[in-house]
Amino acid sequence: MEWLLTYVVHSTALIASVWLLTSVIPKISLGTKEALWKVALLGPLLTATVHQAAGVPSVWGELPLPQGLRSEPAVAPAAPPVLATPAPVVERRVVQHRNGDLEITAVRHRAAAAPVVAAAAPAPSTPSSPSPWPWVLLSLWVAGAAIALGRLAWATTRLRTQLHGRRDVIEDPVLESFLDLCSKTGLRKRPRLTASPHLRSPIALGRREICLPERAVDSLTPQQQQGMLAHELAHLVRRDPQWMVVTAVVESLFFFQPLNHLARRKIQEVAEFQCDDWAARQTGTGVHLAKCLAEVAGWVEDGPPLTPVVTSMADRGSPIVRRITRLLHQRRFGGRVHPVGRVAIGVGTLALVVALVPGVSHTAQAGPTPAQVPVLAQAPERGGVMIIEDVSDRGHERSIVRLQADGETVEIEVQAARPPLPPPPPPPREERVEIIVHGHPWWGWGWFGMLDLGGMGVLIEDDPYDSFGMLELDRFHRYGERAQRHAERAQRHAERERERALRRAERMADRAESWADRLERDLEDALEGDGSLSITCDGGACVVEL
Repeated sequence: MEWLLTYVVHSTALIASVWLLTSVIPKISLGTKEALWKVALLGPLLTATVHQAAGVPSVWGELPLPQGLRSEPAVAPAAPPVLATPAPVVERRVVQHRNGDLEITAVRHRAAAAPVVAAAAPAPSTPSSPSPWPWVLLSLWVAGAAIALGRLAWATTRLRTQLHGRRDVIEDPVLESFLDLCSKTGLRKRPRLTASPHLRSPIALGRREICLPERAVDSLTPQQQQGMLAHELAHLVRRDPQWMVVTAVVESLFFFQPLNHLARRKIQEVAEFQCDDWAARQTGTGVHLAKCLAEVAGWVEDGPPLTPVVTSMADRGSPIVRRITRLLHQRRFGGRVHPVGRVAIGVGTLALVVALVPGVSHTAQAGPTPAQVPVLAQAPERGGVMIIEDVSDRGHERSIVRLQADGETVEIEVQAARPPLPPPPPPPREERVEIIVHGHPWWGWGWFGMLDLGGMGVLIEDDPYDSFGMLELDRFHRYGERAQRHAERAQRHAERERERALRRAERMADRAESWADRLERDLEDALEGDGSLSITCDGGACVVEL
């Protein structure tokens, strides 16, 4: 279960990272893309194994295995030891010492007889039954993998039955083009070229066989046949059929990881692009191969899908439009990568996964719980001395060590020095201030007001008539401020109106100037031509006739 969960975590992180990288950098070379996707599909098998075998932790730690998936039984914790009541104390000495930021207190007890230390017998631990979920999940995985592999084997058997009656191709110009391509490639052993009436698309089988549909031999032009043969021969040179078998088996075994399907499709897509480029280089142009792809795409439209263990030239999931566009517009971004480069990409990627992606382990814990921190840790007896240490303080600000031997007990307490307490704040002062204002006596008795500021204020008394004068003066002052604000607002409004009038006058002057220019041009045209000019003025208006 640890290995499976680690594989899920590593494969998810690796495939998602490769997809994000290839999406952000679309012009990365095809060879680099192929190496990255192959490492993304097969690399988690190695990283999960290394993590479980070597126990190499990642930078971010480890993920704990869920309690329900642990196969070992849970054992109840043993009860802590219980100390018996010590003997009556005869002598007690206390020594205190302060050194820097530490206070050390030593207390010595001498008893009449040696104290009896009795540890409570731990109750027999009753292990609970192991969780059945690990075996259930493993059984489901084995059953699912068996079904997926069975479907893959059944599809392969059906393809073999479909190709049972295939024949060797001996017609020209197909055979002539095939022999010419084999001589250019420099293959040690010539592959077998066959044809089947049940196929809808050319495929590369195993290591040394290319099978064509019968209609490809009869209906395609010689140039299209040459491009088709070069494409399938590129699959054999690159060993793509073997890679397709490996990727299909991995996808079937780990069917619970849906991202494996994405990785397999990306590997197949990059392989098709590279084979198209190889065929275009061998034939000198990609136009005929593009026409062949468009023709074969119509054949496979209504047929059943092929098994994923073979490489088909124009499968349903193949990006036909993108392949044709690349072949016609020569949009190619590199080919294969040097073997040293592939090894560097694979080793570097796997090292990053092992170092950065956490694995799943049953020893990893999310954090210590209060029940896991012991209050008393009792060490075994050494030469008749019992050592008991108090570690209940997590902040390590206080520690107690107790030594018991030969009827004598010594407690040593070490703690951080406490800072002196600050002096208490002074008591608040009880003060109360009121503001009293006497107003004008118009209503028979004077106006009265009081303001309480809560603990602080001033008491003010004044003559009623003087208060009335102060109120009137304040009112006149407010009226003056209001009139000043109105005057400023009117002045701003007048300035805005003046600016608008100036802008309108400028626009009218520009318009009059344009009219005058137009009239002047018309007069010049009339004087230069054969027409006549007459100007009649009546009062302030003039009429010009041409």
